Amino acid sequence: MITFKQFLEDVYVDNELYTKRDSQADINNAESKSNLKPALRGKLKGKGWKSLGRPFKDPAFSVLWERKQYSVNVILVNKEASEVAVSVSFDEVRDIEVENGKISYLEVGTLSSNEKYRGKGLPAALYEFLIENGQILVSSDSQTSGGKATWETLTEQTSGHVMALVRSYNLEHLFPKVKETDNDYVLVSGSLAKLNKLVYRNGRYGVHWIILPKSTTNIEDLISGSIKL
Repeated sequence: MITFKQFLEDVYVDNELYTKRDSQADINNAESKSNLKPALRGKLKGKGWKSLGRPFKDPAFSVLWERKQYSVNVILVNKEASEVAVSVSFDEVRDIEVENGKISYLEVGTLSSNEKYRGKGLPAALYEFLIENGQILVSSDSQTSGGKATWETLTEQTSGHVMALVRSYNLEHLFPKVKETDNDYVLVSGSLAKLNKLVYRNGRYGVHWIILPKSTTNIEDLISGSIKL
């Protein structure tokens, strides 16, 4: 049993939080939206959806996005079938200060996958596509086992720099010897094995994955200012 506070903060893994049936229902709902139907057929003008960056690594797919008041939605579309293969709803862009710099990132809210396309590694490929396009990504605070597997694959294969993002008020529990900071968050760097243990271990406190593109302008300063495992 977890406390409500832990549910809000932890990378909590539970398949009952968001089932495969829930995921497929969200895909179906997305495809039924009136402004998405023309976009699936390539008619983007005036529909709110825009094409994102360079072509996806598999030419059969394209990536579309739209920005809402409190979220950024990204979909991976099978162009020939006019179907949504993967849909991700991110929380609105967040700007934070950490040691040696500032970061603007997207945090995953909900990821939905079409049952027709499961098992092909498309969610991790979509995340990597966004990272290669210069977007800093942060993991959700709750995951299914499938979501956990996606992030484990992503962190192992990404071209970006993998770190952990920790809320500063939890430093005393995680790193009692580290001095206090005025920033709300701190970055943690180290081997992938150590970072994985930090993110998913029992008794963890407000820890998330964060992946920074290699193109991040202040990446060396951010690494220098991070806590080292």
